[in-house]
Amino acid sequence: MFSGKVINGFQALAATVVLCGALLLPVPANAQGDGFASRGISSGQAANIARSATGGKVLSVSPSGAYFRVRILKNNGVVTNVLVARETGQIVR
Repeated sequence: MFSGKVINGFQALAATVVLCGALLLPVPANAQGDGFASRGISSGQAANIARSATGGKVLSVSPSGAYFRVRILKNNGVVTNVLVARETGQIVR
């Protein structure tokens, strides 16, 4: 398997630059987070939106059609569901 070929310093530097450059390429929004193919927000973004709006602790996030259903434990001890639109990030309920 090993060809025995030795690479020089310039070849090693060039290979490193190419590999590091590939790491800097942008990742499409639909390839991040929850793995659902959509152009909207990720499940993590939905959690942050719901947490900011309610001031509570996020218990879970689950996709529900065009929305993310975010379960929140509010500071007063009440558990509530917040629907966040997947496409726009707006709170529906």
